[in-house]
Parts: sequence; C-alpha cells; structure tokens
Amino acid sequence: MRAIRLTIRFNQAWLLEQQKKIADATELYKSILTEEPTYTDAYLRLAILAKQRGDTKRSLDYTD
Repeated sequence: MRAIRLTIRFNQAWLLEQQKKIADATELYKSILTEEPTYTDAYLRLAILAKQRGDTKRSLDYTD
C-alpha cells in the first residue's frame, strides 16, 4: 500500500510539472524523498528541474 501511495504522489508531482507549477512539484518530490530516501525517480525529476533552471551544480547534487 505504501508503494502505491508513493507512486500516486510521484504522478501528482509530475502532473504539477506539466502544469508549470514547478515550485509545487519540487516540494512534492522532496516530500516523497523525506518518506522514501531511495525513490530514485524523484531525485531524477529534481535534477531535471534544477538543470532546466540553469542550476547545474544542484542538478549534479541530486544525481550523486
């Protein structure tokens, strides 16, 4: 059940991204990682969002 809840939250964050609500999506991805620090896809989305903002250093931090 926990995995399903995390997947739903991830999909909600992705939808927020598509709606250009980047700050909200970022916060939701981070909250997912607070609950499940090994959720790789959330790190990848955060890295992509950072790179899109031109923040290469932060993008690389998320992929380490």
